[in-house]
Amino acid sequence: MQPSEPDFLEVLVTSLAIKIDVPLIFNDNSGAVVISKEPKLNPNTKHIEIRFQYIRQLINGRVMKIQQVSTVGMIADILTKPLGKIKLADACKQLHLTNSSRTLHPPNRFTYHSIIKTLIF
Repeated sequence: MQPSEPDFLEVLVTSLAIKIDVPLIFNDNSGAVVISKEPKLNPNTKHIEIRFQYIRQLINGRVMKIQQVSTVGMIADILTKPLGKIKLADACKQLHLTNSSRTLHPPNRFTYHSIIKTLIF
């Protein structure tokens, strides 16, 4: 196994005496969570063993944690899937995202006209 950028960063942070909490990775795939925690080798997971051995070492070494969450509670879906209006609003709220254009400058006809004028001319 080759040292990677995360390994270098860990050494750097440790040498600077900075305390960082163990990152928690949320996963909505129960099979992936089981495979990451249990090193059972079977014909169906043999190809996975090689790829994810490093991740398993990080989990066993308590460098990172993995936790299963329901598909409904997966906030990362905002980055990977098209969401309906309600789910999108919930995900934005959980991530503390706001529409700054609405918050700071309520949209009006004049605003749109000035933006279009700037783009055209």
